[in-house]
Amino acid sequence: MALPTETARAAARGEVGLSLEATTAWGSARIELPDGVAISQTTRAVGHQRAVYQSPHLEQAARTVWVRASTRQGSAVIEAD
Repeated sequence: MALPTETARAAARGEVGLSLEATTAWGSARIELPDGVAISQTTRAVGHQRAVYQSPHLEQAARTVWVRASTRQGSAVIEAD
């Protein structure tokens, strides 16, 4: 899933808050954003992965974008377009 470039830029400027989650039952889960953003990634069991990102200014942003990508098999990826 591609996050529109303007949304990623607005989030980097603090204009929009981002709450992103990618999960998979079997495969990899990744969130790829520019500027080396820290992502928390956990593995719940063999093959099961969950990646989560919340922008640091989420509480102060006037608008918030929530994105969730999920798959049972294969990769779940959220990336800046």
